[in-house]
Amino acid sequence: MASENVEIVRKAFAHFDRREIDEFVAMVDDDVDWRVSGYLTGESNVRGREAVNGWLEKLATVVAAGSDVRLFQDEYRDLDEHTVLVLGSGRIEREHDPLEEQLGWIWRIEGGRIVMMEDFLSHEEALEAAKEYEEG
Repeated sequence: MASENVEIVRKAFAHFDRREIDEFVAMVDDDVDWRVSGYLTGESNVRGREAVNGWLEKLATVVAAGSDVRLFQDEYRDLDEHTVLVLGSGRIEREHDPLEEQLGWIWRIEGGRIVMMEDFLSHEEALEAAKEYEEG
């Protein structure tokens, strides 16, 4: 059975997929630390609920310009009592040259709130980072 933290992460991804920005942002802590890859918007770190909202709005402009961003989660794994590893992929649909990549994410949940998210551009990077949590 999936842990409560895995269910929180699944719910957050569902809000992201449905472009429910307000619902997604409501799940994050006021001081959330989102270590984004910078791949889509050029930003490499987003800190705080307001900044997460701004990043998601910036992503919405990418979608409005004709590129659709989809994330797919294939595996969820509890790393410790607060941390979830997700392995999956992302696809950017655009008129010319669609792009699909392996992706990974590490999410930290405390008190039912998302306090940290980190994006990785490969499963290998995510699995390497996950060792810190599994060994710690």
